[in-house]
Amino acid sequence: MIKKIKRICKTCGKTFYKYLSQIKNGQGFYCSKKCYKNSIIKIEKIKCVCKTCKKEFYKYPTEIKRGDGIYCSKKCCKTGKTIRCIICNKEFYIRKYRIQAGYSKFCSRKCHGIWKSRNRQGINNFFYGKRHTNITKRKIARLAKKRLENPLNNPNWHGGKSFEPYGLEFNKQLKELIRQRDNYTCQECYQAQNQLKRKLFIHHIDYNKQNNNPENLISLCNSCHSQTNYSRNDWTNYFQNKV
Repeated sequence: MIKKIKRICKTCGKTFYKYLSQIKNGQGFYCSKKCYKNSIIKIEKIKCVCKTCKKEFYKYPTEIKRGDGIYCSKKCCKTGKTIRCIICNKEFYIRKYRIQAGYSKFCSRKCHGIWKSRNRQGINNFFYGKRHTNITKRKIARLAKKRLENPLNNPNWHGGKSFEPYGLEFNKQLKELIRQRDNYTCQECYQAQNQLKRKLFIHHIDYNKQNNNPENLISLCNSCHSQTNYSRNDWTNYFQNKV
């Protein structure tokens, strides 16, 4: 049989018994709900005065920090501006708290519903129904087909270097040694591996996959490593001077 453990209430000092599992969950401090409620420190409201009607009202300190302790009600909050509706072009007066909530574009819920239905259909888009959008799509499709047929037309083509195999020396042990040498930080943006929650990439400075000398290898994060695919000559000179 599992025995109960003797405990003493923090507020009234009364003895009571609880199981070990209940004590682990945090139930072994108070004998009842009343004692627990009496132990909690109640946050008192602060007295405020309305700017317009000068009426006294009470607010919590967290509410005052948000900026709710200036006016007692929505009627007294006269700060706002006139805005024209996007759909019906009707002018309407809107208060400051509604502008912050994101209701400053539409005069009513009806206009907001019309805008939503148009957005689903794509009518709100500036290029909806215009002819030149179809022409641009066709041009992009043609360029993509040409580059797939002949990769030499692509400006980022470097003779198929990405398909070359790595050397046998380039293994997990070598990668880990270089990460350890660089203190597990990216050598470009200086972000730690623990912050990224991902292992750092090992980059070849001269883009030669067979050259696995430690001087030719550097540890980079994913974003910095993706940038090295462009303007390779500049990156080689940059990293060689840095190392």
